[in-house]
Amino acid sequence: RLVPTLERCIKNQQVPRNITLAAIQAFRRMEINDEVRGTYMAKNNDRQEDSEKRIAAYLVLMKNATQREIRKVVKMVATEPIKQVRSFIASHLRNVRSTEEPTLQELKQTLEKILREENVVLPEPEDFRKYSRNYEVSKAVPLPFLKDPVAAQLQSDVVMDPVSYMPRSALTKMTINVLGQSIDLFEVNFNLLIRQLSCT
Repeated sequence: RLVPTLERCIKNQQVPRNITLAAIQAFRRMEINDEVRGTYMAKNNDRQEDSEKRIAAYLVLMKNATQREIRKVVKMVATEPIKQVRSFIASHLRNVRSTEEPTLQELKQTLEKILREENVVLPEPEDFRKYSRNYEVSKAVPLPFLKDPVAAQLQSDVVMDPVSYMPRSALTKMTINVLGQSIDLFEVNFNLLIRQLSCT
């Protein structure tokens, strides 16, 4: 019952932005089916949609993205006219290409393969003082007595307002990877005041 309710919140244009955003982000820790993935791809591609909601949908979609979805994202970002969205996605994909986080290596290899096949050069992120960005620092250290490397990752998502150029939200989290398992050490999320409204 929860998933259909969240989907209605996401699709209903009359629902306030903050409530829709919360519904999108609720899927961050859930497994999503093909129908929900289609909803998120449509939200991400809708250039009339609010940029923060598009970025949130993109992040959920990329959690376990298929090759087909990654290919669509790569083609989309190359021609994306909305600078807030283009800057964030371009910075995130660039960080994926350079990450040492073990759980992202498969995504990294798939992305590199698709960029070669599509002959696409990722756009440069825009001015960080005005435009949304993903930040990531990671380091993996192989140890002789362990099969998998020990890794640490610090990442932050900063979403800017397209009019005032002030931050709308910022999420920072640190993760360590030991014995092939990722462990979240902390996650801090800053948002503007969210009104407590219910979906209709």
